[in-house]
Amino acid sequence: MAVAGFDHLVLVAKDVAATLDWYHRVLGAQVRDLDRWRRGEADHPVLHFGTHKINVHDAGGDLAPRAADARPGALDLCFVWDADAEAARRHLLAHGQAVEFGPVDQEGARGAGRSVYTRDPDGNLIELICYPAEGPR
Repeated sequence: MAVAGFDHLVLVAKDVAATLDWYHRVLGAQVRDLDRWRRGEADHPVLHFGTHKINVHDAGGDLAPRAADARPGALDLCFVWDADAEAARRHLLAHGQAVEFGPVDQEGARGAGRSVYTRDPDGNLIELICYPAEGPR
């Protein structure tokens, strides 16, 4: 037996609403459970990207269990972008995002790609990796 895949991760945010807005507006995430969370009916809101999700926890909350050093801005996340790296760069700039680095060649889980880097509202490093259409899967 072995791990079969990746299910979710937890992102700790100083301002949950600003974080959800940014990931929806800039990266196209679907926001789920926000109203339920605000009414106290859900532990946290969720960002969905296809079959993957990010649980967004309030930095001031007391959900358990939690990571030993759960704090905003401590993550380095890489998302697969569905166009080329130059298009990703232009998209970030059009959404008022500073491009911190790239486009640059990078090795990802699927092989060789090109990446562009920015930061989310909490300062987490966000990488958008772009794979060639004919590249390995």
